[in-house]
Amino acid sequence: MKRITLSADAEQIDTARAIARAQGRTLNDAFREWLVELTSTSPMASEEGQSVDYDALMKTLRHTHPEQPRHRSQK
Repeated sequence: MKRITLSADAEQIDTARAIARAQGRTLNDAFREWLVELTSTSPMASEEGQSVDYDALMKTLRHTHPEQPRHRSQK
């Protein structure tokens, strides 16, 4: 399993954690379930749910026209 770091509003994290706790699970468990649902229903997911269909991804990004390479620190 791969570990990642996400950023979100502190109040939203606290609320989500409380909701998950009330459902008898952790926020991490809730996130994993959401991720499985997202990747299994995405039109970009392959039949195995492992890879992204390149052509479908490019269609969703068709509206973008980057003028130059961007670094994630740029806004």
